[in-house]
Amino acid sequence: MIDLIFTTILKAFFASFSQEIKDGIQPLVDMTLRVYDRVLNGPLKPTPNKSHYTFNLRDISRIFQGHCIADRRECFEPV
Repeated sequence: MIDLIFTTILKAFFASFSQEIKDGIQPLVDMTLRVYDRVLNGPLKPTPNKSHYTFNLRDISRIFQGHCIADRRECFEPV
């Protein structure tokens, strides 16, 4: 469900970009959510001693906000 939300947001933003860029949206969302899941459930789980390792959905949304400041005139192909 979360992947559908972020995929929809990115598809709307990147609608005027090249097809190569649009084709990279789903893999980008999948990879980002995979990293988030591994951080959330992996060795960086928050503990009382390491509470600064807390991650939430807001952190993921900031990643996608960063993607949404891309300029169509400067993005021709996926990197």
